[in-house]
Amino acid sequence: MPQKSGSLTLHVSWLMFAKTIAFAFNLALPMLLVRRLNQTVFGVQRQLFRVVGTSVTVLPLGFAMSSYYFLPREPARQKEIILNVLLYNAFMGSLACGAFLLWPVLLDLIFHQPALTGYAHLIGVVILLWIVAQALEIIPIANGEMKLASVLIMSVQLTRTAIYLTAVIGFGSVRALIWAAVVQGCLQTGVLWWYLYSRFGSFWRRFDWGLMRAQLSYAVPLGLAGILYTVQTDLHGYFVSNRLGAAVFAVYSVGVVDLPLMTMLQEATN
Repeated sequence: MPQKSGSLTLHVSWLMFAKTIAFAFNLALPMLLVRRLNQTVFGVQRQLFRVVGTSVTVLPLGFAMSSYYFLPREPARQKEIILNVLLYNAFMGSLACGAFLLWPVLLDLIFHQPALTGYAHLIGVVILLWIVAQALEIIPIANGEMKLASVLIMSVQLTRTAIYLTAVIGFGSVRALIWAAVVQGCLQTGVLWWYLYSRFGSFWRRFDWGLMRAQLSYAVPLGLAGILYTVQTDLHGYFVSNRLGAAVFAVYSVGVVDLPLMTMLQEATN
């Protein structure tokens, strides 16, 4: 059974340490990529992964975070809670994936660059996998396993950095980086499935629609409010990219990189 005791300070310390290490990897990755890719290719990579990042943040509306509230309060229905999280995330990810499969022109509309439509199908797959896999960093915390959650947070960034660098060194193309993101998504999804089965057993056998409604009523208002924050942090990048192109956006995306030390402490405490 997971160890759910311990002080708030200890829990925050574990998560703060993990988020700091993860941030270091996340900050180092573009610095390494920019030295291996030319300016325009790097800009295209940043544009496409900006779409992925925004989609993964906005589309789930924070539904997985409802497990923070429900998992410790509904011990008899934990399997149903977990199933609802996976079903909701898979549904929202599938909508995004389907949109890019059916209308690859969406990337041209967003960035005013017709050449990007060739990446739309793979971007849709990445969004689907990453939305499903995002629960890997949430459910262990909701289940009281702070040390394991910290290890998983660090491992996600470490493997992501390693896979991306392998792709850029071996192939040096945007498509290779997107395939690396697909591999990373598959890896995280596989680890998530292993974790859920090891902790909750055959959680997929019973669906509870009443519980789904309760989780939606809890998560969606918070998720809608969170969209405003995402608009604040992401919209300027889309504007610059659409108006000035990939090469200028490459410089801009590096110049406005955030150093969210206080944000990481706040998230860990929350």
